[in-house]
Amino acid sequence: MLRNKRLLDINVDESVRSWRAAAWTAGGTAAIILRDSNDASARRIVEHLISEVSKDPKYGVERVYRKPEISELQGFSNADFVLALKPGFKFGRKLHGPVLVPRTGGTHGYLPVVEDMDAAFFIVGPGITRGRSLGRIHMRDVAPTLASILSIELPRAEGRDVLSMLRGTNQ
Repeated sequence: MLRNKRLLDINVDESVRSWRAAAWTAGGTAAIILRDSNDASARRIVEHLISEVSKDPKYGVERVYRKPEISELQGFSNADFVLALKPGFKFGRKLHGPVLVPRTGGTHGYLPVVEDMDAAFFIVGPGITRGRSLGRIHMRDVAPTLASILSIELPRAEGRDVLSMLRGTNQ
């Protein structure tokens, strides 16, 4: 779609010749990046395109994020827009071809607000309370939790040790 609006120029071998706007797709989301955030013309074209696809149910757009909302997503830091799709929809990854592709099997890239995409986290072992629910945890909590059990340090890891609440500490 960006190519059709002359915001993205592709060579025959699918390499990018030039661009004013590009999409980084990740399954259920796509980050739209303007080469120059001050390019008012490109911004208007992208805004219009986003408005069109958001209104058409065949694209399955659940929500459009704009700056500064994007920083709250904890990803896509250089994006000017983020499109989040409804479950059952998936962005294509090729520069030629359909924007959406059939979703077969699982996929990733849906935002954490889509609870249907939650995964189960089970952990058993010495010192771990049996049958205790940790509630909804973030995937970034898994590594610090396992590191704590193994008594290893992960100083740059994001997240928290979710078992610390069972031990009465606030790590």
